Amino acid sequence: HSVGLHTASSGAVMEGRADDLASHLPVARIIVNQAHAIATGGSFENGLPFSLSMGCGTWGKNNFSDNMNYRHYLNTTRIVRPIAEKVPEVEDLLENYFSQFPK
Repeated sequence: HSVGLHTASSGAVMEGRADDLASHLPVARIIVNQAHAIATGGSFENGLPFSLSMGCGTWGKNNFSDNMNYRHYLNTTRIVRPIAEKVPEVEDLLENYFSQFPK
């Protein structure tokens, strides 16, 4: 569900390493420069919600990839009304993909 990255680098180098891991590993969290066993369960210092159960997404045959918390037990009703249609172009939806893998 998670991987830890400990590095003395900072700035763009650290962010690049974290982005590379996020792009290539089937994990829901990249924990950067934190005690992994504690950080995955949520912390005021990293913004993850407090939890004792970490979702691992479809990579781990799970139905969610975030930290399980009270929101997963709430039933939500959404009232949906017609709105003006905004149909995106395929190129706009896949812009990041096409920048890495041109047509």
